Formats: sequence, C-alpha cells, structure tokens
Amino acid sequence: MKRFSAIALLALSLHCPHIHAQTVQNLLPEERDSIQLFEKVSSLVVNVHRLQTVMTQSFETMDIQSGMASGFIWNKDGYVVTNYHVIQQGNKFAITLQKGRTVSAKVIGAFPRKDIAVLKIDDAQTLKDLNSIGFEHFSVADSSKLKVGQKAFAIGNPFGLDRTLTSGIVSAVGREIPGIAGKIHNMIQTDASVNPGNSGGPLLDSSGQLIGMNTMIFSTSGNSAGIGFAVPSNDISRIVEALIKDGKIKQAGIGVQVFSDMIADSLNIKGVIISTVMPNSAGKTAGLKGTYRDDEGNIHLGDVIIEINNQPVKSYDDLNNVMEKVKTGDTVTIKYLRDKKEYKANIKTQELN
Repeated sequence: MKRFSAIALLALSLHCPHIHAQTVQNLLPEERDSIQLFEKVSSLVVNVHRLQTVMTQSFETMDIQSGMASGFIWNKDGYVVTNYHVIQQGNKFAITLQKGRTVSAKVIGAFPRKDIAVLKIDDAQTLKDLNSIGFEHFSVADSSKLKVGQKAFAIGNPFGLDRTLTSGIVSAVGREIPGIAGKIHNMIQTDASVNPGNSGGPLLDSSGQLIGMNTMIFSTSGNSAGIGFAVPSNDISRIVEALIKDGKIKQAGIGVQVFSDMIADSLNIKGVIISTVMPNSAGKTAGLKGTYRDDEGNIHLGDVIIEINNQPVKSYDDLNNVMEKVKTGDTVTIKYLRDKKEYKANIKTQELN
C-alpha cells in the first residue's frame, strides 16, 4: 500500500507542474532567498584552468592542465577575476563557462600582494551571450560596511565540483594573513565552507552582491575547517579596474630603497631603514638620507621611517600597506629618526618604476 502511494504520488507530480511551484512556495523565506541568489549569480562563476605546455616523447608539444580553481566574470567585456596564485606558473589559461563551453583566456595583469589577477575572454560567442542577457558588471557591495554576523555565501568549484553554493556568516573583518607575496591586510574571515578549488570564487552578501573573493583557508587537513579568508570587495574593485586600464598597479613611492626587516631586527630597530635615496627623487628633495660609508670605512645608518600619515611603520610590510592606500601625486607626512632624533617631512609621492 505504501509503495503504491509513492508511485501514485510520483506519477501525479510528473503530470502536475503546479506541484513544483507549490513546493517552492512552501519553502522558508531564507531558503527562497538562497535559491534566488544562486540563480542570479551562478552563471557568472567560472572554472579557471591553468595550463602548461609540455613536450611529448615524440617531441610534440601539448597543453596539459596543471591546476583548476574558480573565478567570476567582472563585466560584459569578458574580464574574469581570480586569485594570482591560481594563475601563477601557468603559461596558458582556459575558462569553462556555465553551459560547459571552454574558451581560451589571456592574463591582463596581476597584483600578487593582494593575490588578485585579471584574465580576458575574447571568445565572440561568450561576449555575445553576456550582452544578450543584459549583463553589465558584477554587483559589488561596499566591504567597509560589513558587519560581523551578517550572512555570507560562497560560490565556487571545490574539488572540481561546478558551481557549489555554501553559506555561513562573516566571522571577522580586518584580518592580517600571510599571503603569496607578504602579508595581506584587511581580509574577511568567514565560516562558509571553502575548500581547494574555491580560490578565486566570489563571497556574497544576502542580496548577491560581491563582498570578497575567497582566497585561502586555515586547516590542518587541507579541507574546510570553518576558517576561510577573502580579499574584500573594495580592494578588488580598486585593483581590478587599475589592471584593466593599465595592466599594472601604479604604486606611489617617495624615491627611497630600504633594507630588509632582518637587518633592522638585528640592530633592534623598530622601523624601516633607508638604504638609498634615489637621485632626483621626492625623498632627495625632502632631504632624506640613506646609509653610507665614510672615508674611514665606518657605516652610518640612513634615516629610519617610523610613521607615515600618522600610521606606525614598524616593518617593510607596514610600509607597503600604508603606501598602497596612497595615490601618485598625494602628499604624505613622513616621521623618521636620524641620530635618535625625530623629524617630519611632507613629501609629494611619485610613481614607482
């Protein structure tokens, strides 16, 4: 009797499309919101394939996949955002779209310090499809307004499983995490499940707007332990638009070279020691001094930068973090030590070569 009822119900559902609509209506509001979010955004999430060209035993070349992760389409012109570590060491790249079509892509630019890279799809059909659905630009939220406890949704391709949705909350903001090219500041922490393959995929708020890009996890097993980190959307927007425009990030500087932290630590100095002041530079104009050896062979340390724009500078990483927020041509206030005395200088920044 129970078997007959199940079969009858199945047959009834096959012939009554309204049952599906009724089922959706019976879902909780938050379930309907999650479904709507996924249907809105998932088509813009892609697989990013890193390829390497190898020589076969018959001395022919062929492209093999050396890595796969996630990315998302940034705008209707076919730009794709992913992590720098996803494309690192690859010499060719391909993108797999929602309907399974795989197209080639080229690197437009990258910024390793924030683990961000931009690729470009030139496939005519893909660009036509984007325009036909009226897609203009990925919707981006202001990550400076994120609140701990708000909902967070990740879409990506963990272990190669296409367009997987996971959810959680924003667990913390402003995290400082070791990255591929030094510390990455101001990262978002989330407990939304993120696994290998999610790198480069979007982290979204409850309205489907981008709040971050999933980048790394903390785990002893290599799989999700509920501690994932994402580059915030404000950094993504700033860097991606600059890479699309110029192919690189125009970094502001003051025309000095500095010693590594190891040397400063060995001398018990909390700050950044100037090794060289470049000729005809803003630093030279401001009167900064580098390290030099006198006629008797004695080494005299250069000025030690300890603060920029009222922000402490205790290491090379601090220096980079502060200067990332400065535009070329801005004036910065430098506090530095010379012979254990504090000095200040207002310096107009210049573009680093």
